[in-house]
Amino acid sequence: MDHYSALEVPAPAPHEEVRKAYHRLSLLLHPDKQASATPAAASATAARFQRVQAAWEVLGDAARRAEYDAVRQTSAVRSANAADVDLDDCEFEEATATYFYPCRCGERYEVGEEELEVGVDTVQCVNCSLSIRLLYTDDGGDADAADGDAS
Repeated sequence: MDHYSALEVPAPAPHEEVRKAYHRLSLLLHPDKQASATPAAASATAARFQRVQAAWEVLGDAARRAEYDAVRQTSAVRSANAADVDLDDCEFEEATATYFYPCRCGERYEVGEEELEVGVDTVQCVNCSLSIRLLYTDDGGDADAADGDAS
């Protein structure tokens, strides 16, 4: 979940804009204001209210926001700089259940089947800072075609 999106503000918005968005959405989505809503609508609104609350807990605190922004920036850079590699182009070692792909630095990228099963799709070289984004699809749990999309 992107906290800026939850508060409907651009990243990085000034603190005052984030605070105003939080207050506006809190008033609009507060469970006490949903008395006439259907149970399904009230449930959806309550979930959105919780996302707004979680976003404010991070973006409303200067230290937590700085940490969140740093992680967000690192993830964006890593994803933007990652080359797309089809999992079928990787070598597979059955003894360790690990996929390997050569890196231009002379070392390699490696990712285990278990990592693929939980959705890992960006892998860093074991030696340098280069990354690849693995492209693969799920066909029922087989790691050779595990779930993942090129995000």
